[in-house]
Amino acid sequence: MGGSAGDFDPEALMQQGEKVVASSVDHDQPGVDHLEFEFDNGWGASVLRGRNSYGAEQGLWEVAFTDGINGEIRYDSPVTGDVRGWLTPAEVVSTLSEIAALPKRPDQDTTRKVGA
Repeated sequence: MGGSAGDFDPEALMQQGEKVVASSVDHDQPGVDHLEFEFDNGWGASVLRGRNSYGAEQGLWEVAFTDGINGEIRYDSPVTGDVRGWLTPAEVVSTLSEIAALPKRPDQDTTRKVGA
């Protein structure tokens, strides 16, 4: 993973008993850190810090709740109804843990994982 995306560690979530698939996303724009996560429950998250992200000017991150299959942002989650911005690395991990703790998706398709 490039840049300072290593401010938080997917391995820490795995140690909490979560199955985490994380993948770094390449961008044409320098200075953009973007990770996509998919959890065992079929939900996912997009974690971003870079130009136009909420909190980037302060070095902070944003997290968007995704469907986990193809990374499409969902706005109907019990965790967040919108993108959460201005997050510290600890708040990112906390948000990811909340998403990982949700019940399994009823329509979960496990045939594709992030980065596959």
